[in-house]
Amino acid sequence: MMANPIQNNGSVANASLMNFATLLAFIAAMFGAPPLYGLTVPYVVQMLSRHYGSQFADLYDLLWMVLTFLLVFIPARAIFYFALTALISGALYRFI
Repeated sequence: MMANPIQNNGSVANASLMNFATLLAFIAAMFGAPPLYGLTVPYVVQMLSRHYGSQFADLYDLLWMVLTFLLVFIPARAIFYFALTALISGALYRFI
């Protein structure tokens, strides 16, 4: 069962901040994952093919594409969330 994000995070503002961080992280992943994928896919597919068989090379390629997206998206979401929280907290502390 899915939990209510507003109830777990404490406020609508916090949930909105997380949603905005998720959107920014998705955009960052759309720009950051393809270069990372392009640089690493030959090595990863070659290594996996050598160890687990070349008949699954297309599956390794697809799996690595998904993993590179997640390798960019998850840290980016955390970074954007903490950066936005610090920015808003600093602005509120400074001007209020």
